Amino acid sequence: MRPSQGQARDSKRIPQVLSLIAEIWIDQPDTRFNQLIHNLQSDFHQQTGKGSRCFDYVKSLHGMLEPMGNAIDLYNLEDDEFIKYLKWKIERQNLRKKG
Repeated sequence: MRPSQGQARDSKRIPQVLSLIAEIWIDQPDTRFNQLIHNLQSDFHQQTGKGSRCFDYVKSLHGMLEPMGNAIDLYNLEDDEFIKYLKWKIERQNLRKKG
């Protein structure tokens, strides 16, 4: 949740986010950290429609800008929304293990 102007965000969310990410990552030990974060951002976007696609551009030999790749921009997403998603992801992960 976004704090009121002049108020700081609750620092207790930091270990919670890290713990949730660790729980997901431990189940995928061959996944590199940045690969995991990229995959989580992409999946979050697919599941919720939140975030936006952003593109990197490079100049071609002819001086034209060409798209080089894309990513999901979650810059303005509040942590509590991502925490809900991470908990949902872990629930699905646990169901797959049992199934």
